[in-house]
Amino acid sequence: MNITLKHITGPQQSFGHMRDIQTADDYLKLQAEYMAAQRRGSPVFTAEPICAPMVAQLTAYVNESRLLVDCTCGNGVVVHAGWELALCFWCGSIYSGAQIRLPSIEDLIEIDEILGRRLPISRHFHPDHETLSDLRKGRA
Repeated sequence: MNITLKHITGPQQSFGHMRDIQTADDYLKLQAEYMAAQRRGSPVFTAEPICAPMVAQLTAYVNESRLLVDCTCGNGVVVHAGWELALCFWCGSIYSGAQIRLPSIEDLIEIDEILGRRLPISRHFHPDHETLSDLRKGRA
C-alpha cells in the first residue's frame, strides 16, 4: 500500500536520527542492529527479532502524531502504514499485514488532515475509543 501522510508519523520520523529509513528492509535492519547492540551492552537483554504469533489483530492508533500499535509486551510500537509493518525494539516482535488493523487509506488520509490542524503533541486518535465522526466534529 502506497500512502503519504503529512502529519501522522512513522518509523522514518521516529528513528530518523538513527538511520535514514526508506524501505521496510531498512526498518527491519535497524531493529536487528539495535537489538544486537542491546544484547552486547546488557546481560539481561536477550531478545531477538521474531515474527510475532497471530494472537489477535493489533489496532493502530495515533498518539502525539505517531502511528502506533501496542505490542503484546506492552511497548508502543511505531507502524508504517504503507508497509503494514510494526517492529518492537524491546521484545523483538515483528507485526505485519493482517496482524495490524489499520483504517482504510481514505480514512487514514482524512484523519491525517484533521489532526494536522492540531499541535503535534495534541494529535491523538484511537478507533477503539472514538469514531471518525467524533473526530470530524472535534470531539475526539
